[in-house]
Amino acid sequence: MTEQEIKFLLRQRDRRAIACLYDRYSDALYGVVLRMVRDEAVAADIMQECFIKVWRYADRYDESQGSLFTWLLQIFRRTTIDHMRSKEWKQRARTDTIEVSLSHPGTDGVRPDHIGLQELVGTLEDKYREVIDLVYFHGLTQQEVHQQLSIPLGTVKSRLRIGLRQLRQFFQEYSLLWWPLVLLGGLWSLING
Repeated sequence: MTEQEIKFLLRQRDRRAIACLYDRYSDALYGVVLRMVRDEAVAADIMQECFIKVWRYADRYDESQGSLFTWLLQIFRRTTIDHMRSKEWKQRARTDTIEVSLSHPGTDGVRPDHIGLQELVGTLEDKYREVIDLVYFHGLTQQEVHQQLSIPLGTVKSRLRIGLRQLRQFFQEYSLLWWPLVLLGGLWSLING
């Protein structure tokens, strides 16, 4: 479907328009929002709010002001900025900082037991799991792991790097699976509600 056809359908309040916009632009727009808020759950909420705004204010699109993507980008950026300026966002940021400080003083605040990370690490190949477990869950340095396991320090570093890369890959794949479903669920209820 061409951009002109999408614009026409959007002005006619045709549900296919929002589906096309989502298919065509959601990945790029999600990337912008996520870079701004640095929280996948918040980014997914903002995405849903933005697509609702697009649906509600479709008649305000002015072709002379730029492309459809430029218009979308403005909506998404402004909504994200508004969200970040909100009292709720600022209060949440303060509360999160306090909770992290109180829950685990002296660390970076990561609570692996809260996010199921230990279970995920347990799915790695033994040689990677063992090194990650010792470094991140038992607080050993790479040098201490090298001595405890009697393996070269370079091997410790490479196993740590490979294991972390596998975990990162899992999180990237997982996040790509869940947030579109959340977003589409909200849009579906708006359009059909």
